[in-house]
Amino acid sequence: KIISQTKNMLEADKIIVWTENSQVVRAEAIGQVMATNGIQTATSQKATYMPQQNLIELSGQVKIKQDRNLLEGDRAQMNLLARISTITGQSKTERVKAVFYTDKK
Repeated sequence: KIISQTKNMLEADKIIVWTENSQVVRAEAIGQVMATNGIQTATSQKATYMPQQNLIELSGQVKIKQDRNLLEGDRAQMNLLARISTITGQSKTERVKAVFYTDKK
């Protein structure tokens, strides 16, 4: 199942979509979730897509990749318009993990 809008895409084992007047107002993605905003690709177990806010909220083993850089945490929010993501850990024991690469000159 896939929802696609310009460079933004949401894919999962199952997607439940809510509409009003033939417009998507919300979508819930469950299982093997993959979301992309054209720059970053995120994977998780669950996601909620809110097109009016241009947001995707992800939860459960979240990984966000941009180029070779990688972030891992329990929850994340992707702003599809600004192309900015925020990721958080579950608790003090489950902190956010990050690997960043720099370009060699």
